Amino acid sequence: MKHPSSRFAYIENTKIAGDESEAFLFADGEKYPATLALASYISNQYELDSNELVSLLADVQNQELVTELVVAGNLIFEDDFFVDE
Repeated sequence: MKHPSSRFAYIENTKIAGDESEAFLFADGEKYPATLALASYISNQYELDSNELVSLLADVQNQELVTELVVAGNLIFEDDFFVDE
């Protein structure tokens, strides 16, 4: 899931700058090269569906980006956020 305090946006790459990424994902002000499919999915969904996310993770670039977002704390595992009292 997305961390409740994280903010996401994306923009499709116009390739003007010579970067070959399809899009850029912005997570809490940081810019990440991304596939358009993953960038739009993460930006437009509050709750991430594991089946949909797994299908996007077939792409190595997406795997690396999701790993970076988890390490940065932008994406979290639901069990880590909700603590039983």
